Amino acid sequence: MAKVVSEKQRRANRQNAKKSTGPKTAGGKARASRNALKHGLLAKDVVITGTDFTENRAEFDAFLADLCSELKPQGLIEETLVERIATCYWRLRRVQRFEIGAIRSTLDTTDPATPDLARIQRKLNGAEHALATESRLAQLLDKPLHQRDPNERRELEQSLRDFPTAYGLRPPDLDGQSLENHVRRALPNIIHTLQAGIDTLRAQSRTAENDQALCRARRPFIASLPDRDALLSVVRYENMLDRQIHRAMAELRRIRNVPPVPPVPPRDTRKNRTRKTKPFSADT
Repeated sequence: MAKVVSEKQRRANRQNAKKSTGPKTAGGKARASRNALKHGLLAKDVVITGTDFTENRAEFDAFLADLCSELKPQGLIEETLVERIATCYWRLRRVQRFEIGAIRSTLDTTDPATPDLARIQRKLNGAEHALATESRLAQLLDKPLHQRDPNERRELEQSLRDFPTAYGLRPPDLDGQSLENHVRRALPNIIHTLQAGIDTLRAQSRTAENDQALCRARRPFIASLPDRDALLSVVRYENMLDRQIHRAMAELRRIRNVPPVPPVPPRDTRKNRTRKTKPFSADT
């Protein structure tokens, strides 16, 4: 019968445990965590250390110690098998991190099938700015000459110089008045073209916004699994590690002369049928 420990004794045990003379330094704790590991042939390089990605060596040592405490290996061969099991389970943790990273990458990557909303917005802003500029020019041209103040006259002169250069409409032999008349004739068609382009870009922008909203809504469901190539890699790697774990466990049982559990034969669902014979045959 198990001895019942009182709450008072349990508190006393906890206080005594705090006074343990175990290792105090980081190096001592690291060495003590490897007490269950006698050789470390397989676990020497299983923990990744580096600037971009670093695994916790103490966590692996603690996991290996727990596994040794549970399986209680005896001798070098059994210790090597237990160590192989520990390294396989440790690598399986990386598979889970890879799967999470693959899903996160899919969620953070823009779907190439959706229109580039930022590019459409830039084109729309440029077209709206050009329309505002040309509309201001048309307003200045419609204003009678005697009603223009000095600032408006300077603005009109500058716009007339910039307009033909931007649209390639300036013949080399036009003077100021001829240029103004030339721009006045060409301006309505250009404003109409800009307005039509703006309407098209606005429709494209609305479509792109709807497509991106729909993509954001369905992406968590579509990306709940990695893409096909990543998923195949995960499945193959997990199967390989599972086979190694099962082989190591089977070898450990064989060494310890523990027979494996025999497989349960499949149940025959067919009804037992007896062959019917004739009570009288031709030979009798």
